[in-house]
Amino acid sequence: MGEREKLSIIIPVYNSEKYLEECIESVINQTYSDWELILVDDGSTDRSVEICERYCCKDSRIKFLTQNHAGASAARKRGIDNSIGEYVAFMDSDDWIDLVAFEKIMAIMCGDDEIDISLFSYSKHKGTSKVDMCQDNAGVLKVYSTTKALEIMFEEKEYTWSLWGKIYKKKLFYYNDFIYAWWPPTYGDDTYVNWNVFKQAGKVALLPIALYHYRINPNSIMHQKVDSGRLIYFDIYDRILKEINDLHSKLAKNIVMAMASGCMNILHELLISGNRDENWYKAYNILKKYVDTYIEELDEQQCAIYELLGMSDSELEKIKRERVNELKSFCEGRELIFIYGAGKLAREVLDIIEKEKIPLRGIVVSNKGNNVVEMDEYSVYDYEYIKERYSSVNVGIITGLGRNNLNQVYPLLDNMTNWDYIDGTKLNLRTV
Repeated sequence: MGEREKLSIIIPVYNSEKYLEECIESVINQTYSDWELILVDDGSTDRSVEICERYCCKDSRIKFLTQNHAGASAARKRGIDNSIGEYVAFMDSDDWIDLVAFEKIMAIMCGDDEIDISLFSYSKHKGTSKVDMCQDNAGVLKVYSTTKALEIMFEEKEYTWSLWGKIYKKKLFYYNDFIYAWWPPTYGDDTYVNWNVFKQAGKVALLPIALYHYRINPNSIMHQKVDSGRLIYFDIYDRILKEINDLHSKLAKNIVMAMASGCMNILHELLISGNRDENWYKAYNILKKYVDTYIEELDEQQCAIYELLGMSDSELEKIKRERVNELKSFCEGRELIFIYGAGKLAREVLDIIEKEKIPLRGIVVSNKGNNVVEMDEYSVYDYEYIKERYSSVNVGIITGLGRNNLNQVYPLLDNMTNWDYIDGTKLNLRTV
C-alpha cells in the first residue's frame, strides 16, 4: 500500500508498565502493516519509558516522544502533529486490539473516499470476565451522515464517545486549526474532541464487530473517586449545546439526556461528599438550564436525584436526620446488628453508624473467600456462617451495597424469618 494509506496509531503513556507491552505487541502483530506507532510518554515515573525505548529500538515504525506531565489530550495532540499518516487511530496504553482490526477498518476507509471516520465495537474486560459491547451479531457495515452519527454517539448504544475504537482522516483535526485550540486536559476530552471532529466529517462508517479490547483498570483516572475536576463535563456539554440552534432536535435531546445520565451522578456524588462550592452551583445551573426542557423524559431515579440537587443544605440535613431516626427505630430491640457489605458504600454507612453510636456486631459478605478478614476493627463474617448460627435470632441487617448487589442479596435476606433489613445508603442520600 502507498504512503497515502499509512495509518498513524497514537498512544499516550502514563505509568502503564503493567499492560504497556501487551498493548504495543497487539499493534506490532497487526495483519495490516502500513502503520506507524507513536508512543507519547506523559511524564511517567515507572518503567514505561524504558519499555517504550526498547520497542522504539526494535521496530523502525515506532516513534517515541516524551513530555512533562500535561495529560492525555496534550499527548494526543503532539502525536497527531508528529504523524505522517493520512489516517489516525488512538489507543489507551492499558488496552489492546484484535490483530485483524486495522486491516478490516482500513479496507473500509480506503474503499470509499467519502468516509472520513470508521468505527468498530469493543469488548470490556474486568479480570478474566469479558463482555462484548455494542456488537451486532450480523456484523453488517453501516454508513451514517454526520448528524445521524452524532445522534447515535450520544445515545451510546451502537458505539461509545471514546477516541479509541475509531479511525479518522487526519485532516479532520486541522479544520479551523482545531489541533491548536483548547482541548480538555483529561476529563471530557473524548466527548469534546469527537464533537468537533465528527461535525467536519462527510460519511461515518460503523463495523459492529468487537475488535478493540477495553480493560477496566481500577488504577486509571476514570475509575478513581469522583472529584470536582469532573465538573468540566458541564462546561463541555454547555459549549456543545450552544452550537445547536434547536434544543428540541433529536441531536440536542440525546446530548441533554447524556448530560442528565452522567453529569447528575457527578453532582450527586459531590453533594454526598460535601463538595458543594461555587463551581458545583455553576455546574448545577448549566444542568438545570437544559434538563428542565426534558424533565418529563427523566426516569424515576434521575428525577429523585434532580430533586435532591435542588434542595438547600437545611432541607438535606432534615432528610438525613429523618433517615437516621428511621434507622435507630429499626435497630431498637434487635439482638444483633450487622452491616452487609465491605466496600466503599459499606464504609460510608459504618461511619454514620459509629457517629450515631449504634451497636454493631460485625460485617457480613456473601463469600468471604480472600476478602478482607477485618474492617475497621470489626469482624467480617460469611453470610452462610451467620445464617446457620443466628437463623433463630432477631437480626437487623443494614445494607451498604449498590443496586446490582442489592438485587442479589435481598432475596437471601427475604428467606430469613427472624431477620429484617434496611438500606443503609439512604443515610448519606445515595438512595433516593
